[in-house]
Formats: sequence, C-alpha cells, structure tokens
Amino acid sequence: MLRSSVALSLCLLALSSTGRAEVPQSVMEAIGGSTAISLYTSHTVIGMAANADHSSEEKIKAAAMSVGGAVGGLHVVEQQLRAAAKDLPENDAAQLNGFADITADVQKEGTLLIDALKAKKAGDTAAVEKAMVGYADARKVAAGKIKDAAGIPAEMLE
Repeated sequence: MLRSSVALSLCLLALSSTGRAEVPQSVMEAIGGSTAISLYTSHTVIGMAANADHSSEEKIKAAAMSVGGAVGGLHVVEQQLRAAAKDLPENDAAQLNGFADITADVQKEGTLLIDALKAKKAGDTAAVEKAMVGYADARKVAAGKIKDAAGIPAEMLE
C-alpha cells in the first residue's frame, strides 16, 4: 500500500520539478496500476479476514488488526490521491479521484467488517448481522469498481 503512495509521490514530485503541465500517459498508467493492485490486495485481505476463524477473542482481534491495517493504509492513499489530483489537469485529476473513490469504497468494506468483529466480540448478534449485511453490500460495490478500473476478472474478486 505504501509503495504505491511513495511511487505516486515521487512521480508527481518529478513532474512538478520539470514544470510539465501534463502527466505522461505512462506515468498515469503506472500510478493507476500500482493503485489498482493495492486496492485488489486490500480487498483480498479484508475478504480473507472475513472468512477467517473467529472462534476466540484472540482470533477476532487478529482479524480486526489485519483489516484495520488495510483500512488505515487505504485512508492514507485516498488522501494522497485526492491531494495529487488538485495539482493535475482535469482529465488526469478525474482518473486519480476515481481511484480515490474506489479506495473509499474498500475502506467502507473494511470498516463494516471491523464493526461486525467488534459486535461479535461483544456478543451482540443483531449488530453482527447488521454489519455483515452492510459489509456484503459494500464488498460487492468495491469488487465491481475494482474489476472495472483494473480489469481484474470477477472470479478473482469473489
């Protein structure tokens, strides 16, 4: 996750120091590809945590920490994408903002799973059910957007 953030920062710093008005397509593709794989990886980690064994408090905590790390990293990337978009021409900015929007969707997926894990730890089955319904819906939305943006086959996102 941070690698894509570092790559984004270095590319934009290099471009700003040259005074270029437009970002070369190859740079936008590199940023997009790096961001897309980070989104796919985070989405996968969240799904694995959702499917993990939650039979003990220790296992619930481990799953929540794993998802929390992904959500925290995504938050940083989203902020960086939105900040970088402000300094770019409209078309390039729209591409970065589109990835930032997908990043927010994956964060929502993870946050809802964390809510379900907290409710499970507290023994609140109604809250677990509610959070898991929200998680499943958010996961479908995020998967569709990742598939469209990155061209990743749908079966790899289930």
